[in-house]
Amino acid sequence: MDDTFHNEQLSGLRSLERKVSFGFIVALLVLLLIGALSYFSVLRSREDNAWIDHTHQVLDSLSGLVSDLNAAETKERGFLLTGREEYQQAYREAVKRVQEQLQGIDELIRDNPIQGGNFGILAPLVAQRLTLMQSHVELRLAVGLAPVQAALMKNDEGNELNGAIRAAVSKMQGEENSLLQEREKRAELSSLQTRAAITTGGILAIALLIAALYVIREGFKRGRAAEAELHHAKSALEQRVEQGVAELTRTGAAVQAGEERLSRIIDSAMDAILTVDEQQRITMFNPAAEAMFKCPAKDALGTPLERFLPARFRATHVEHMRAFGQ
Repeated sequence: MDDTFHNEQLSGLRSLERKVSFGFIVALLVLLLIGALSYFSVLRSREDNAWIDHTHQVLDSLSGLVSDLNAAETKERGFLLTGREEYQQAYREAVKRVQEQLQGIDELIRDNPIQGGNFGILAPLVAQRLTLMQSHVELRLAVGLAPVQAALMKNDEGNELNGAIRAAVSKMQGEENSLLQEREKRAELSSLQTRAAITTGGILAIALLIAALYVIREGFKRGRAAEAELHHAKSALEQRVEQGVAELTRTGAAVQAGEERLSRIIDSAMDAILTVDEQQRITMFNPAAEAMFKCPAKDALGTPLERFLPARFRATHVEHMRAFGQ
């Protein structure tokens, strides 16, 4: 009964251990999956935001190009009309910023073949406009104000270049705005996916935690019940052991009392009594035997029985004992 109870408890504990282990493995796998999804969603969201920033940089550079080009034209006109050095210096700085803007735009759009083609139209137009303005400045330095005023009055080429530049810039801005809308939608979708993954992961983690706590609570409950039953069984077993020990004590006392009575009977017997073991060695030698054989018991114990037999009967005695054994 105790072995059956013990085996049942071990089986229950092993089943609980398997359930808890399986639950934690599943929870770990689910959390790893959710973590991986969240990680890749965050990476995708960061990449989308980076492309949005890239688009804004292109748009800002295009706006900066137009602004710097207008500034260069304004400073050029100021120098042409006044001949003052500060206007010429401001014009040079504006031209330098225009060139830097062109270089920056070229680097930003290298990954976009469409914008590369648009830039291939814009860059030569800007270069022509800068060349035309520089020719006016050099003319002002060489011949004075009057010829330059006549050239400004007939600035049809400059106006045409400005119109073409604005058209090219507008086309590139339209392309970037389309990309911006597309990338913002993708970024918003990535953000929604990231939030959904994190929210789902949190809910699943809480659900798995609750399930694990429930299983562990049930396991502790079963463990306490098993412990109570085991304690009860242990108490019953201890009681039976105590009863068995008491019974053995009583039996031992009875045996000892019987042995003492037998010893007294043998010691008080009038006849000589000897007992031997399997090797025919003397194990008991009572007082009557001591008197008969004139030998103290301490000298007789452990010696062969045949020492007390006449020599002529020893062989016969051995044969009798062998026949008796058979």
